Amino acid sequence: MPEEKLDDLKASLAQTLGNHGAIELTCERVGCFPQLRFPLVLWTGVHEALGGKVRGAALPVRRDFLRAGEATSNDSSEPNPAGGDALDRLQSEVSAACDHFAEKPDARPFTGHVTLGRFRRLGREDAKPAARVIEAYAGQQFGRWITRAVVLFRSDLFPGRAVHTKLAQFPFRGSPGGP
Repeated sequence: MPEEKLDDLKASLAQTLGNHGAIELTCERVGCFPQLRFPLVLWTGVHEALGGKVRGAALPVRRDFLRAGEATSNDSSEPNPAGGDALDRLQSEVSAACDHFAEKPDARPFTGHVTLGRFRRLGREDAKPAARVIEAYAGQQFGRWITRAVVLFRSDLFPGRAVHTKLAQFPFRGSPGGP
């Protein structure tokens, strides 16, 4: 995005995000993109925690992959299959606030997740240990927290690494520093 549009983007996000209250989120499950046989990205799902219960269910990893190296039922690009109403609404509104600044808006469905790591050309035999880890943590909950702000980052990609720079923080309504 051109630097001259950054202030307009920040204003759009501030207006959108100032209307939201804090959201309790949870981090659970692990999986990979695009599939277990040839994983490129290891993720853990992030979604809204509702009424003390986590919304969304872990997908089991089929054991036959570990033996035969075949595709599994967890070959999913859906870390957040059920989603949460407040988180989904927040994402939708943030996307709408950003779409006219993007060269091409992202048409993929929202899947709340945190990237834990990336693999480079992992072969089938090397993917088997990753599949075992995914199976071991498939239903694990890693933590819960209250989200009170959104941070806008710029990501600069370099060979073998990425540099993420904080550009702005947008506190939610009622949060310290927020509206």
